Amino acid sequence: MARRARLGQKRKGISRAYDHVTPVMQQQILQALEARWWASIAALTPGERAKLFGWFPRARFRL
Repeated sequence: MARRARLGQKRKGISRAYDHVTPVMQQQILQALEARWWASIAALTPGERAKLFGWFPRARFRL
């Protein structure tokens, strides 16, 4: 349900009446995606990290 909402997909019929994403679900999604992002950053070599942060300098705020 939450994945479909993020992707902009909609279901037809009665199931749509019960298809909503709560604020708690949105927060859980955000936390999971941020954890995945920072784990991928940690897996980079220092050179790869420097290159990435050269492209996106504001991404460095959390390190």
